[in-house]
Amino acid sequence: MRWAFSVIFVCAVASLFVPHAYAIIFLPAIVLIPIAKIVALIIFGFSFPALGIGVLWSKLFGKSLKKTLTIIIFLLLLLAAILVVVFKIYNPERPLF
Repeated sequence: MRWAFSVIFVCAVASLFVPHAYAIIFLPAIVLIPIAKIVALIIFGFSFPALGIGVLWSKLFGKSLKKTLTIIIFLLLLLAAILVVVFKIYNPERPLF
């Protein structure tokens, strides 16, 4: 009974004393869903060739799964680094991170 009373009391206090929050930017789902789709497409566009090269590496050279995953991760990091350099050359005012 004491536990139920304390939970009800905390919920009542939390609902009565709500701090005011001001949103800087409000983006509805109509805007966010296409952005999420674009990001997913970019990630898939980089990971699919890396996975293909990793599978090819595994089949041609008979390497273990651990080495294949290492190659795939290395290729993804290499592609990301190349993109950072290309974007930095394209727009020098853009920060690296």
